[in-house]
Amino acid sequence: MITPYKTHYDCISSKINHNKLVFPFLEKSKTTNINLIKACYIHTHHINALIHGKLFHLQDLKNHVLFCCSEKQLQNPNLQKKIVDFQSKIEQVICSDLPNAFWKRK
Repeated sequence: MITPYKTHYDCISSKINHNKLVFPFLEKSKTTNINLIKACYIHTHHINALIHGKLFHLQDLKNHVLFCCSEKQLQNPNLQKKIVDFQSKIEQVICSDLPNAFWKRK
């Protein structure tokens, strides 16, 4: 399907790569047929917008679940102990008055 397109009383036109395509009707169309084509296009566009919105909402929910799982894992006492040990090691090695983390003398 070529989208976006415009319907006129005698043809359907669209632009692809800056080239205008015109599809003339074989016989004179009735206004109801043109309105039906316009309605189908609007309906399709609306459905695509809804799908895009639902995909965005689904991705947001996935991120929220990951955040909740991470938050739950951080409540684990073993993990908290490892974090405290790592923090104290950083304070001793890097943040002390005489840091030895960046000095490797031979």
